[in-house]
Amino acid sequence: MACKSRSGLGIFRVVVKEGGICSFSYSTDGRKFKESGMRFNARRGKWIGAKMGMFILNKTPGSERSWVDLDWFRVEK
Repeated sequence: MACKSRSGLGIFRVVVKEGGICSFSYSTDGRKFKESGMRFNARRGKWIGAKMGMFILNKTPGSERSWVDLDWFRVEK
């Protein structure tokens, strides 16, 4: 999932609904979120107990390494 913004702001979120239905989305302005990827069902042995993290992949072969600068994570119930 890519998040480009003139402000440099990128907000990523996962919403978990009744029955463990998870959906991912992102926002570049903090107000409008665009869904990214497919929804899936978190279930025992599949996703429950997983740890959160962010990583970056450099898609250009032979180029310099990429990086990501994160300020914080917030987890809400």
